[in-house]
Amino acid sequence: ISMWMNAHDFDTYDARLVSKATGVRENDHYWMVSTFKNNSVRFRLKAGGSTTTLISRSGVIEAGEWRHVAATYDGAQMAVYVNGVKVAAKSKSGVIDTDDSVPVAIGNQPQGGRPFDGLIDEVRIYNWALTVEAIQADIQADMETTVSPTPDTTAPSVSIGASPAGPTYTSAQTLT
Repeated sequence: ISMWMNAHDFDTYDARLVSKATGVRENDHYWMVSTFKNNSVRFRLKAGGSTTTLISRSGVIEAGEWRHVAATYDGAQMAVYVNGVKVAAKSKSGVIDTDDSVPVAIGNQPQGGRPFDGLIDEVRIYNWALTVEAIQADIQADMETTVSPTPDTTAPSVSIGASPAGPTYTSAQTLT
């Protein structure tokens, strides 16, 4: 799982970036990536019939800043990467559990209640374990294809009319 995220704030405890779950308890999750206390990232994964939780160290994400977050599992280890750097890892084994009837949500828990306040972009869910090199290549490719538009510094003009035949205002107006 990989994505770009930019939190406006961390007011929602355990806000979901992406989640496949039937509820909010640990064993309800097939997989999940969320923001967590002290600006950390949490990754849950159900494999071999049990769900394991991995939490990164504090301070790996900040409000108002874009971060690339990836959560991987290779059959032996779960890992979380932020901007291509491993920030947490834990041993785990087993085949990833699946259930096509379990819903997936981006930016919240499928059942609601854990909304992420911010922006999420380029969500990718792979059917193989990403290597650190693949994560870094994805980050580089995303950055190379991002187009930074030239800022428009011209003040907008607004025309407001009572009707097509009515008066037109061409001076600056404040709309609320």
